Amino acid sequence: MQSSNQNSIADQAFQALRKRSIVEKTEALKSLLSVAEKAAKITFNASYSRPPYDANSGWKLVLNARDYCECLKDKDFTDLVWKSIAEDHKQ
Repeated sequence: MQSSNQNSIADQAFQALRKRSIVEKTEALKSLLSVAEKAAKITFNASYSRPPYDANSGWKLVLNARDYCECLKDKDFTDLVWKSIAEDHKQ
């Protein structure tokens, strides 16, 4: 179960992502859509006892998030994304 701190970090990352995605260039938008695709696959897989998509979609999501951050070249945003990804592993 996530703590309220983890939910807050995830919410901050989502809000920052939403603000940035409105004005981003094509390459960054393509990276963002890859992140969304992997998130959709993970959500869909979680709904079935026999997931139809690759089991490694979760790892690909992290790689796509990294690609998106590299497109943006924004250290503060990148730090926030990595903090939201890694936060759950501290428990």
